[in-house]
Amino acid sequence: MYFLKVRLIFAPIAVETMEVWAKEGLKVIENIGQRMTLFTGEKRATNFLLQRHSLAIQRGNVAAVLGTILAGKQLEKTYLI
Repeated sequence: MYFLKVRLIFAPIAVETMEVWAKEGLKVIENIGQRMTLFTGEKRATNFLLQRHSLAIQRGNVAAVLGTILAGKQLEKTYLI
């Protein structure tokens, strides 16, 4: 962890494409989820946060794949659509 200021802590959250979490990153997400639960009263806040993070990774993967394919009619020829 890197201390930026007295009240702020920077902890990188590393997740592989196949949803393998680094231990420190998972602890940070769980801590944030617990704080969300205390603030909102929603007991599933940590699960919702993990799901949102998973969707963000999937969207990023889709954007990366779509950025490499051809546009227009050539796409139908390439992928036999």
